[in-house]
Amino acid sequence: MDGKKIRSAKRSKNERMGLHSWHSYYAGYSEAVVEDLLTYFGTDSSSKVLDPWMGSGTTAIVCQKKNIPIVGREINPVMVKFSKGKTAKLLDYNLENLAKQIIDNSNNIVPILDITVPDIIVQEITSEERYLKLKAIEKSINDIIDSIEYHMEKREILISFYYSALFQILRAIGKFKKGSNPTWIKRLKLNENEVHNIDELFLKTVLVMINDLKENYKGIDRNNIPDIKLGNSKKLDLVDNSVNFIITSPPYLTRIDYVVSTKPELLFLGLDEKVEVDVLRRDTMGAPIIRKELPAIDKCWGKTCISFLEQVRVHNSKASNSYYLKNFLQYFDDAFKSLQEIKRVLKVDGKAALVVQTSYFKEIEIELTKMYVEMGENLGLKSSILKREVVKQHMAHINVKSSQYVAKKLYYEDIILYEKGEKLMEEKESVALSYSDHRSQVENVQGLQERLSKLNKAVVEGFKDYLVTRETYFINFKDMTAEELANVFYKYPIVIKSVLTSVNVAGRAIKRDLEITIDTYKLSITKKKAGILAGYIKPMLPSEISIDALCELDRWFYVDKEIRKSKGSWEKEILKALIKFSNKEFKKRKFVVDGQKFELDAAYPATANIVETGVDVKRIEARQDIHKRADEIVNKASKYKKMFPDGKFFAVIYYPFTADHINLKERLASKDIDGIYFANENTLSIEQQAKYLLGKAQLLEIEDEEIEE
Repeated sequence: MDGKKIRSAKRSKNERMGLHSWHSYYAGYSEAVVEDLLTYFGTDSSSKVLDPWMGSGTTAIVCQKKNIPIVGREINPVMVKFSKGKTAKLLDYNLENLAKQIIDNSNNIVPILDITVPDIIVQEITSEERYLKLKAIEKSINDIIDSIEYHMEKREILISFYYSALFQILRAIGKFKKGSNPTWIKRLKLNENEVHNIDELFLKTVLVMINDLKENYKGIDRNNIPDIKLGNSKKLDLVDNSVNFIITSPPYLTRIDYVVSTKPELLFLGLDEKVEVDVLRRDTMGAPIIRKELPAIDKCWGKTCISFLEQVRVHNSKASNSYYLKNFLQYFDDAFKSLQEIKRVLKVDGKAALVVQTSYFKEIEIELTKMYVEMGENLGLKSSILKREVVKQHMAHINVKSSQYVAKKLYYEDIILYEKGEKLMEEKESVALSYSDHRSQVENVQGLQERLSKLNKAVVEGFKDYLVTRETYFINFKDMTAEELANVFYKYPIVIKSVLTSVNVAGRAIKRDLEITIDTYKLSITKKKAGILAGYIKPMLPSEISIDALCELDRWFYVDKEIRKSKGSWEKEILKALIKFSNKEFKKRKFVVDGQKFELDAAYPATANIVETGVDVKRIEARQDIHKRADEIVNKASKYKKMFPDGKFFAVIYYPFTADHINLKERLASKDIDGIYFANENTLSIEQQAKYLLGKAQLLEIEDEEIEE
């Protein structure tokens, strides 16, 4: 299918009826675009599709019709219930009969219901009497469904179905309605004289919903139950390389408050407005609320994004450099983290389609599509625009003042295509600016398979007379003498590490107890040390242990060693970069102030009585260490300036929590520190920060590109 022939993402009037009318969700897209994308991707019943911003469930509805397994994650618990409540499998149950049981049971609950009605419910949502009746039905829903032995998966879709009915009734009898902005809630004066038979309304709503399900799911296999759960697009609970395709639409950069649009339902579910609802708003991507901790600009967001942020920063309109800039920073940080997750969970050769819209900040066009494309490219995804469409109706049109900046603004709704190829672009310079996590560090360890192969061979050969064959080889330590074990250690020293780790004995324990030093990764040992070690360790060994177990123990200790080794070399790489781009000799230097000894990790000149440039290189691995390490840097800077008042002091820091960089910089604010630079493990990042530092110190001699701090 030609991508240009994919139908519009805009919903028709018919797609705001039936299932789609249960909750009028502004951000939805058409079933048609999902159908065409599934065809374009070539999906079938063996494919797995993901929607990480599930919303009202359109992707899941279409996938059920096509019998394609679908996984959905949604951060808003109200929308999770609406989405799960639209499951075709529900038609296998007598939903009408269950509804009548729920009503009958609720009438028994009302007189004994003992709950306190929150003030905000009466003030903003509905009357106390109506609220208590709805809560009685809610309790009855759970009681009736729990009384029947349903599988958990089926129990959840049934409960979600009836909650969807409750939510609609809440809207019908509440003292609120939607405002001109579809996500705003407008408070109304409740007509206390208006009579509502909530039992009848509940049953009537359920019957309409049953009919909607029947009309939507005609002649399909109902056994394809969507896997829809509460989840965050930035932290998906899915394993790597687990989905074939992704069809979704992230929140647009229009500061829409989707959480507030479901505030009545959230309060009904028992969420506290000032705690849980507030946290949900702050966690939701694109919300018009500023978090306490702001992210720093990441170059991986791309040139278009960074250029736009700079235009906002210098804009002369009110709050451009405060509220709006902060809000945009949050959005782009969320978007990039979500794309990282999309890349992670996609299988190799998998594809993702994202529907996005452009918008404006004052007169500045927000080229959101281009920004998402650049982010994808910087993550190593093949990124392109599959389809572009001019938008006639846009949220910005609600603001009548928006046209004063640019008349007849042009908006686009685009479908972005991401493709995860076999050979990812990890060598790209932009990716080098991202901090690696522990998983990637493990994957980058070199020489592991070669070591395990040698180890397996040595273990089999060394313990060949004591192997017990079951499903795998087992070493029979029970029948070995200490002398025989010593002989194995001497001939095959590679096995020492794994044998020691099997009883959790480290080198420092051996040094303390035996007063000998053994390098467990050095492939040689004297006969004397082998004998001492074997005699010491033999009583602790298990009677038997499998070779597979020893090899697995060795695997992770070796991986850990290699990772720690790479971390230890990071400081040396900083020093090399400073020398490389200054053509000057930097060395570690010590100085003494007030009887205290201090060391500079890099200093220029390398020798002399003075230090013109001093550098403290600090690796901070955990958030809990930030205060201690920051205080160390500030103290060293203070002592340095006392010793060398005309010198410049800089700090180069590894701290993988990029969102906290601003906070760390604020903690390091000191007249004694002339510059703070954050670098990760990659050569590009190290060299870039070294150039920034040298430029500030006026020592930069090799400039192969324009340097902007």
